[in-house]
Amino acid sequence: MVQVDLITGFLGAGKTTFLRRYAAWWAGQGVKVCVLENDFGAVNVDAMLLQDLEAQGVELETIKEEIRAAKGGMYDPTLTKLPFLVLRSRDMEPIGVCCLRDIDRLNGNAEVLLGIGEKDMRLAGFGVDLLIVLLDLAYYDLGLQKTYMKILESQPYGLQNAVKFGYKAEGHLRNQAFIEGKYVNVFFMGMLKSDYEKLSIVPRWKKTQERAK
Repeated sequence: MVQVDLITGFLGAGKTTFLRRYAAWWAGQGVKVCVLENDFGAVNVDAMLLQDLEAQGVELETIKEEIRAAKGGMYDPTLTKLPFLVLRSRDMEPIGVCCLRDIDRLNGNAEVLLGIGEKDMRLAGFGVDLLIVLLDLAYYDLGLQKTYMKILESQPYGLQNAVKFGYKAEGHLRNQAFIEGKYVNVFFMGMLKSDYEKLSIVPRWKKTQERAK
């Protein structure tokens, strides 16, 4: 007999944290565990955060095709998406993902996606770290001139942080997404390379990182 457990819940309810511990516990008991993860997001945050479970005997159907597609490296001219699993440096704990999506070499732009799995990690300043590292790649390694974000109206914290970092509102689409039983607006936030190079936080952050080495 195969035991099937269905884990569901609202955004931020703690599903990923619970699943990591639950699956690892069963694997530690010698039970073969298979996680079937269903995510409709542009980047499958949960699947990437759960990849380390495979080392504990947990089989995980994830977005491996996207990761394999990036094997040509970021300089592959056909590359349109560049996802990264983010590890906390002090203990190499997976804490989130970030991604450059819809990379348009001809027009010099790409969409930025960030995902921090745990709420306390979001409040610890990791979002700024991710943005600076990712935007350096976008502007200096890929030679893009603009990055942009699409932020749901139902994510005021994300919208506030984007504006605080330096992204500028460029418009919104009304009732563009159906989330948790209702339609919400989607805001478009943009940042030019010239805007990024004027941000005072970037050189300060880089100096802090250099001192920490």
